[in-house]
Amino acid sequence: MFRIENLTKSYRINNGRHYIFKDITVDFPENANIAILGPNGAGKSSLLRILGGIDYPDSGRVICDKTMSWPLGIAGGFIGHLTGRENCDLVCRIYGLNKVKIEDTLETIKELSGLGKYFEEPIGYYSTGMNGRLNFSLSMAFDFEYLLIDELTSVGDRHFREKARNTLDEKRSTCNVIMVSHSAAIVRDFCEHGILLKDGQMQVFDNLDDALKAYFPAADIPKTARLSSYGSDLDDVLKLPQELEGDSNQTLKRRLNLILKELHEQIDQSDRIEDEATVCHRLGVLFFQLGKWNDSLEFHQKAIYLDEQNLAFYPPYLNCLFQLGRLEDAIEVLERVLGWNPNHPILLSQKGTLMQRLGRNEEAVIALKSAVDLEPENPDRYFQLASLQHINAQFEDALSSALTAIKLNPNFSPCFELLSRILAEMNRWEESVEAKLKFGRLTSESKPSPRDWGKIYSDIISKVETEFRKVK
Repeated sequence: MFRIENLTKSYRINNGRHYIFKDITVDFPENANIAILGPNGAGKSSLLRILGGIDYPDSGRVICDKTMSWPLGIAGGFIGHLTGRENCDLVCRIYGLNKVKIEDTLETIKELSGLGKYFEEPIGYYSTGMNGRLNFSLSMAFDFEYLLIDELTSVGDRHFREKARNTLDEKRSTCNVIMVSHSAAIVRDFCEHGILLKDGQMQVFDNLDDALKAYFPAADIPKTARLSSYGSDLDDVLKLPQELEGDSNQTLKRRLNLILKELHEQIDQSDRIEDEATVCHRLGVLFFQLGKWNDSLEFHQKAIYLDEQNLAFYPPYLNCLFQLGRLEDAIEVLERVLGWNPNHPILLSQKGTLMQRLGRNEEAVIALKSAVDLEPENPDRYFQLASLQHINAQFEDALSSALTAIKLNPNFSPCFELLSRILAEMNRWEESVEAKLKFGRLTSESKPSPRDWGKIYSDIISKVETEFRKVK
């Protein structure tokens, strides 16, 4: 049997007590690999500490006849002035190992951690990475029936991460995993069941995908954490106008090709999910700027898959869907994400654009008015609303919205062109001409300079190299 009964956990705050969960009774799936999901502050780590016996509830109990590890990934627990060997020796004694077994276990820990001579140095001198490696290696040295893992996605360098993953895979043949993670990619690799903690409630799902969808509606985009292929040929991606196909530009393209391929390999081999997601997002933005929508979409999909809570990843992803004409896919994603956070002005603005393209203008106006209410100082929101009101022949409303946008940004040239058309529809011809002349003056003053393709691609290479260094 594995269950919690009438479990309550709270913390004292300035205005009284904050309850993480209260009088919760839940049966856990037995002999199963379980993901614990939920937003920050929901109590995931607190629950894991209670299951591992290093924290106690206010009331209630955990009923389980299996042995559990301490939570891997939670900092602390070691004694700073003792060496790595002495700390591990102490834990081995606490768990009742005999002298011969302790010696063998300590050598196993030393070898797996890769700490070498630093295993004999005080823990207080260890870096965060060294501390994490020792924590992981110590946990792997015991035959627990359940391994408790708290956001253990990046331990040590690439070589150690590969060794740690292999060790954990071997352990899973003789034990089960209870894992806290924000990454669908990680929990899908390890778990079949899910537990969702949210708003003080705890819900058990027999199917992990059901738990992920309940936790975050857009979690079912791809089913793999890897990109199987790079995508398109860089010579096609960075095709220059024929008159600019000089040797220097060809060199830039070849160099960028190598950097991107190397970066792509590094991303696929990395377990540092936060960095990987951010890099994929930024590369998606880069390809969008180059007009390569499919390549951009591929990177944005992976970024969302790896860090599905990050709402900043969704607007450019939706822009790719818009450009590719995948409007039904876009509306499905928008509805799901807005269901999770209905007050996101950029997403509401994008919903307005999408509804307009689908001819659902009333819904578009509602979405855009909501975006304006959330960002009343943003002229772009008023401009977008004025454009739609003009299309809907709501000329008085359109005039009001356009004038507000201009008030917020007096040099907003597209808004003067829109204002001219609105005034013409209202038969206010002289004012329409004045607005058109103003538009002409502003656009002539801000005439763009010729594009320096060499500089553009040099800047792109610089950006990609920056992202590459972040993944290493």
